[in-house]
Amino acid sequence: MSGPSVVVFDEGAFVDSFLGGMARGCVQLATELARAGQPTALMLPRSAERHFFPEGREKPADLHLRVIPDWLLFWPRVLRAVRLLHLFLAGRRFNGTAPIYHATGLPLEAKAGSLGYRIVYTVHDMAPEIFGAEKKRWSGRAPTIKNRALKYAQGIIFVSEKTRRDFRHFFPWWHGPTKIVHHGVPYVPLVSSHREEGRILWVGNRSGYKNAELLFKALQLLVKEGRLLSGKLVLVGGAPPSFREEQILQAIAPAVSCSHINPNEKELREEYEKARVLVYTSTLEGFGFPPLEALVRGCPVICGAGSGVDEIYGDAVISVDPHDPAFLARQLGVVLRSEEDGAARRRKAEELAELFPMGKTAQETLAFYREIPAPGSGV
Repeated sequence: MSGPSVVVFDEGAFVDSFLGGMARGCVQLATELARAGQPTALMLPRSAERHFFPEGREKPADLHLRVIPDWLLFWPRVLRAVRLLHLFLAGRRFNGTAPIYHATGLPLEAKAGSLGYRIVYTVHDMAPEIFGAEKKRWSGRAPTIKNRALKYAQGIIFVSEKTRRDFRHFFPWWHGPTKIVHHGVPYVPLVSSHREEGRILWVGNRSGYKNAELLFKALQLLVKEGRLLSGKLVLVGGAPPSFREEQILQAIAPAVSCSHINPNEKELREEYEKARVLVYTSTLEGFGFPPLEALVRGCPVICGAGSGVDEIYGDAVISVDPHDPAFLARQLGVVLRSEEDGAARRRKAEELAELFPMGKTAQETLAFYREIPAPGSGV
């Protein structure tokens, strides 16, 4: 089947993670598809447009931004009407082979099919099912929001084999087309291989299964035992430090200072290059976008064993028991004290970038679009 006349990404990734890894991945994929000559429309909040496409930044001619006011994210019914309008207008503008509606979050727009769209849904992880968040949110009513969405999706992209295994466990009845497509990152050569002494980075949300509490406990142990006398903890994205986190930060000050920032893409790359280590001790990940971003900037990564991150990156990351702060403290101490080899870091970064190129992600995604039958084709 020929390529779609247009690919429309909805705003779901920005609702779920706002300016987090899912949102960055969505913007990068849409941009890369457009660079490859595929007309692509991207729905995103106004604040996300300012963040990812600041004034002066060039974007591909085939990338069309559909900007929505931020307040719409809190009014689901109005947001749905606006989403449908954008789908309708994009379909009219790029009239041709059945277009693709790529849902990046939930709920997906079920009526897209009636507008002639083939519906593809990306499953990043099964955290709501595994940890019961979805059951709690929807008071145990069946079918769940994801269950309903799957009835309309004509194809599913998984970001890892682990996500597909978990999906099959919860939704064994779904037998439509699927494909595993790993995230990629656009490689930008390292600006500097110099790392700041004692600089520790955390990127993304920290609560719940993201398990940042393990890092705070490990830092307490390092300070208490005198193994960390001068450190800097940088929290990127997510909510400002909670009351509990503030208590711990006060207890470990002044040995460890802390800052909470929301950098743009260029500033985030600089943070990865300055950090001695990224700590990412989540207990469950479909892929783990921040670890990939860190590794291609030459930044060492400590992750939670069994989370899925270690399955993707293997010995490129340092795995720790996600329930043992003492073990994390020991590994942190080793990394922070290790002698830096800038040339070796640069080589490893280039090797990882070659394994996960953004161009490959876009081409595999586009190939999957072509496998999805057009509505009413009977295929």
